[in-house]
Amino acid sequence: MYTFTYSDVEQRLIVKALDAIHSPYTLDFVEGYLFADVCGPEGQEPEQWLARFGFSAGQLDEQSVFAFMALHHHVSETVYSEHGYAPFTLSAFDLKKIHQWSLGFLDGVGVYADMLSNAIGQTQEMLEALQVSIEQLGFFALPQSQIEQFCMAHDLEFNSFVIEQFALLQEFSREFANLIEAAAQSLFDD
Repeated sequence: MYTFTYSDVEQRLIVKALDAIHSPYTLDFVEGYLFADVCGPEGQEPEQWLARFGFSAGQLDEQSVFAFMALHHHVSETVYSEHGYAPFTLSAFDLKKIHQWSLGFLDGVGVYADMLSNAIGQTQEMLEALQVSIEQLGFFALPQSQIEQFCMAHDLEFNSFVIEQFALLQEFSREFANLIEAAAQSLFDD
């Protein structure tokens, strides 16, 4: 029986698998996508998200499949832990990594965002909460040059602004699963 332990070994296997198919996606993109999937109202099967990353059926060896599943399990366990999910830490903040994570998140949330937003009975407050949360978690998908231009136009110091936005991303990430669960109620109400 395989235990879904996520460590440096699994990280290297995922990176190696992505490199082997010349995938444009990074480990951080994959993690952002899986975060959105874990929080979604109906999680996808591993075959679906592996296909999204460019893998066809049977293309991955068993160890690599288990590495991806270990990452999914790790994200899921973290999302539903007492402390919630917070991608990265301030001490390990890397704008390129968080950019990839946000791109992956937006790609993953795109699977269900419209469905939730268009659900009959969705309140205006919920629609606004969904929009703000998705925008905040996807903020770093913006090109750095666009963030720099915004800071210049509003006389903001770039590094301070980015750190503030990162703190907001962490805060929103801790409650995103709860928000999606609440928004999904309108899908199941009669």
